[in-house]
Amino acid sequence: MMNRNPPITVIRQRFDSATEQEKFAGAELNQRNCSDCQSPAGTDVSVALSQLFSQRQAARDAAFPSAPTPGVIVRISPDYQTTSPRASTETLAVLLDAEITAGKWRGWLVGRDPGYACEWDLILGPEDEPRDPSCQVVQVWNPVSLVVEHADRGLALLPADRLAVVCALSQDFTQSKMSKPIDDHRMGVILARELTDGTGVVTGTPITDPADPRREYQQLYRDAALQISQRPAVQQTVPNRSGTEPTGFLSWIESIFGLPGRLKLVPVAFAVGLLIVPIVAFLVMHQNHEQDATGSYVSGGAFQEIRVEHPEETSRKLEATLRTAGTTPEISYESGGVIILEADLKPLTEEVRKSILATHRLSIPTDHQLRVMIVPTITPASPR
Repeated sequence: MMNRNPPITVIRQRFDSATEQEKFAGAELNQRNCSDCQSPAGTDVSVALSQLFSQRQAARDAAFPSAPTPGVIVRISPDYQTTSPRASTETLAVLLDAEITAGKWRGWLVGRDPGYACEWDLILGPEDEPRDPSCQVVQVWNPVSLVVEHADRGLALLPADRLAVVCALSQDFTQSKMSKPIDDHRMGVILARELTDGTGVVTGTPITDPADPRREYQQLYRDAALQISQRPAVQQTVPNRSGTEPTGFLSWIESIFGLPGRLKLVPVAFAVGLLIVPIVAFLVMHQNHEQDATGSYVSGGAFQEIRVEHPEETSRKLEATLRTAGTTPEISYESGGVIILEADLKPLTEEVRKSILATHRLSIPTDHQLRVMIVPTITPASPR
């Protein structure tokens, strides 16, 4: 089955400044001829657009849980890109899977474009209604960790059996398993296929062509997922004596000394010194640890190194595996093909730690804080 696709330029514009009406209607109307936008009564109201409005109203009328619940798809406000240079107004959605820490859940980003689906996208169907029309595809390849206070309302609710289907697809993705090869690589083709455990799913096709627009599409939504996962919880502030509301480290220092105005600068500087000096000494001592043959550190608190041909793919799979296991990995650095991934392994059992790390020939850190630097392999034919 073929599915029409809005041009990648339309998708790209969603992540730039635009009005909600342009974002919602543009992608739907851009792929149709003007004659398709005429209703039987001769008005210029699109029948397809009217159906979308009806679906959205049905989703709003549905009694979706107000509290975070496995299977609920929640809407994320557009200001998730607080650190992005792009002025995005795109509203995103996340399917919640399970709570990993208090107030933080793991899940997957949910997109609106079935025509851009790959073999690791679950395309939702009539059995998943009522749902907002923006919720069309669960991006299993794009896991996130979400502070739920950044979600403002529910858009859909997948029952337990449908959430189990998503988890089964995620399991195959993290283990790179497929019941049989998919020969069709055309964009916009929707397939009904079986997973390795026999579960029936509807997905897209694999991406093989370097010029396939789905590559840019996935990068746009991967960047969005990273922004969501890195977005911190809202900090509570307590007014100080001067009437301002300091946050973070300085508020902690001031709460200790309780001094107003310039009088607080001396003890604050002293306290900063007490904290910074041991940290610097600690880092210097770590620099003196013996390195292994690859130049990476294997002692507690240091980086381990993975050299692979495709760092993004390796990082994505390792991140998805860790999330599925029950911890929250974070990308702390990404530039020039180098990716640094960090994760707290303490929530995992010893057996699970060994299983995950052995796959990538990584050692279990003594402090159970995984820090991995994933770098591209330099082949003899490539420039150095």
